[in-house]
Amino acid sequence: LLEERGFAVEEKLDAEIQLDSATLAPFSVVILGSNNRRFSGEETRNFAKYVQNGGGAIAWSDSAFGGHWRDALGNTRGADSDNDLFAQFGMQFLRDNGAGVFTVRRYETPHFLNKNQAENGLAFRGEGVSAVRTTAPAQILARLQTGETKATLRLHPDDGALQPNDAALSVAQIGKGRVAGVFDRNTFWNAGEGTRLSEVDNREFAARLALWVSRRD
Repeated sequence: LLEERGFAVEEKLDAEIQLDSATLAPFSVVILGSNNRRFSGEETRNFAKYVQNGGGAIAWSDSAFGGHWRDALGNTRGADSDNDLFAQFGMQFLRDNGAGVFTVRRYETPHFLNKNQAENGLAFRGEGVSAVRTTAPAQILARLQTGETKATLRLHPDDGALQPNDAALSVAQIGKGRVAGVFDRNTFWNAGEGTRLSEVDNREFAARLALWVSRRD
């Protein structure tokens, strides 16, 4: 999908790279996928400079990777890895809540990501497992919502009660760069359990996400 929209794609294993200028500079967008490694303070600062200078960044979080989902709910490694880099932008990814599937159709404001229509402009679906707790400088673009599914809006018990600033989609303008945080990786899958790229408008949403953070909107 990204190649169809003009991107050249490279995959990097988090355990085999360091986030420094040499690693980051060649890329217009960095996507955090199934990363589990904790990033150092120096890497966090390097990442901030990359974004400030015009880089784009996306995290589609799922806090727990590996094994059956019931066994993985208590694992925070994926969320901790994302938060090392994204907390400085006002996005904190919470634990896997195991709550089910959510469809997002309502947005807080018109935006390129929803075809400039706050209501029913574009729908995306995910398991909603890792809500994005959002503070400045980030802003909520779409709140957690069940849509037509029967999922229950809740957080993992260790994260307490649902807060008004817990989002499905958050965005931020950081210097010359843009960042986005999405509540689930399954939105972007091609197959497997949960949701996938072919459902509702997930495919168009994924493309617009990459185009927006790379300032190609």
